[in-house]
Amino acid sequence: MAALAAGAVTAGLAHPGSSSASTCQSLPGTTSFADGRYDAVDANGVPDPTGQAPDITSVDVAVSASCQLTIGATVERHSRPPYSLSDGETIGFLLDVDSNRATGAPPTGADRQIMTYGNADAPGISRLGTWTGGGFSYVELPAPLPWGRQTVSFAALGISAPTTVRITAVAVFVVGGTSWFERAPGDDSAFAVRIAFAGGYSPPSPWPEVPQAHRVACTVPDLRRTSAWRARRRLRTAGCRARFVFVRDRRAPRGTVIGTSPRAGRTTWATVTVTISAGAGRGKAVV
Repeated sequence: MAALAAGAVTAGLAHPGSSSASTCQSLPGTTSFADGRYDAVDANGVPDPTGQAPDITSVDVAVSASCQLTIGATVERHSRPPYSLSDGETIGFLLDVDSNRATGAPPTGADRQIMTYGNADAPGISRLGTWTGGGFSYVELPAPLPWGRQTVSFAALGISAPTTVRITAVAVFVVGGTSWFERAPGDDSAFAVRIAFAGGYSPPSPWPEVPQAHRVACTVPDLRRTSAWRARRRLRTAGCRARFVFVRDRRAPRGTVIGTSPRAGRTTWATVTVTISAGAGRGKAVV
């Protein structure tokens, strides 16, 4: 497995799309890993018997000279054109940026999470999640390229010291009413990318805090038993900021909302916590 080495870092870094120029410098490089074919499983954990389900076959990563990380996947046997996932489909990249599983979301130890939600008629919608100890808090990212490919700054990823970023890809693909779950690598290992700095580096906060006076109250919609992606859209329509927590639950279908805090009907200025069922298995899918 290849590794990337980043070069000297001299100053701060802006989030992609910011008008301020970045003076962060790193050594450009790319690397990738292949994932097994025909290894998607259905909601019961049964492997694809026909080899016809969409399948992540590789994941690639690039580090730019301006200290940004670009990550994407290659998907085979998908009926949609590559500019968009279908409604209800999700691709995610779980990033353990400090190589310490104890500090991030189990089971991978992910400290950051890039999730792209499909849209039948346009590019998907991407968000960057930051692990807060009880769940991920999300911010919107620019529209992704095909199959959830996204570029995020080192600062947004919380990378400010030499580290090895461990990466796991996850996905949900819907075909003929059947949901197929994919994990890459599929053996609970992770793809490692080494990032090193020469000299000190203290990046600015990539997500400025919104002043209380500028926040908007929202009324929490009733999301019980809706899918995670529909919940996200309804919360966005209601003007709610949200974070998603995944728990094992035998009673609710995987990927559906169990509850919210505050509960439905309440008006709040705070971030809404949405609890999602991860099913009763070993957590093969994260949506």
